[in-house]
Amino acid sequence: MGQRGDAQRGDSLIELLVSIGLLGIMVTAMMGAVFVTVASARMLRTEVAPANNVGLIMGNWADSITMSGYVQCESGSALAARNSPGAGWAWDGSKWTKGSGADLLTAQVTNMTYWDLGSDTVAPAFSSTCPAGGDTGVQSMKLVVTAPANSTYGDMQDLMLVKRNPCSAVDVAAKVAGC
Repeated sequence: MGQRGDAQRGDSLIELLVSIGLLGIMVTAMMGAVFVTVASARMLRTEVAPANNVGLIMGNWADSITMSGYVQCESGSALAARNSPGAGWAWDGSKWTKGSGADLLTAQVTNMTYWDLGSDTVAPAFSSTCPAGGDTGVQSMKLVVTAPANSTYGDMQDLMLVKRNPCSAVDVAAKVAGC
């Protein structure tokens, strides 16, 4: 039997195992990229439809409330009534609703409080009633948007929001510029 020449020489077992290992690493990396792409597409699809995302509804509603005018000693339901979370919502006297049954969304203002400067015996703090001396120009409220559990909207979002009157009685007394 004759010897094989260099042109007929095959791959060694080690070379074969190394190439299979490299191929496995490349396939794993490509599968990871595919999974990330699918997850990104799913997230983008949710974000593109703000009417179907509780977080985006909350953000839009908070912006609307922040940009609306300041009303002294306004109740939470009065503030909510004049600031709709978006198109297609209905006011029922205490909260906004959209949809029905398994698709029912609600939005409401809870925990409306007012900054009270206090007195000689009471430290300044937020109070659930309008201060005796009048509204000092700072209100705190909790916005709550809820959807049915396990719905496509997400479950619930709440947000603490502080609204300030740029020209409150305190600012006017202190002669703040622009008031």
